[in-house]
Amino acid sequence: DDQWDRMFVLLQEYKAKYGNCMVPKRCKENSKLGTWVDTQRVQFKKLKKRLEAEGKEYVIPTVPVHPFSGKRSSLSPKPLIGRLTDARIARLHQLGFVWSVRDDWQKHYDELKAYQAKHG
Repeated sequence: DDQWDRMFVLLQEYKAKYGNCMVPKRCKENSKLGTWVDTQRVQFKKLKKRLEAEGKEYVIPTVPVHPFSGKRSSLSPKPLIGRLTDARIARLHQLGFVWSVRDDWQKHYDELKAYQAKHG
């Protein structure tokens, strides 16, 4: 829908300015964008939990998606959860969206520990 697409454009602008999609939940610059980004993460987490309960795993689509329309014939336009569709998940993924901030933090922490162990 138009609202989702408008927020996606704001996220693209944020990435162009800051080099990442790590919008703080309480973003001073645009509080709606911070809330929207958090909502995408929450919905994706709920989707993964639901599928895991069914013994399934969600694989982020690797099919190229048009960067503006997000349309691709092989991706279902039907929302998987909330407003997230395969196409929207693919668009966010292509932009470099981090689905789990905690996992990203842990990854960098582990890299720091390895660097410290090697270089003191």
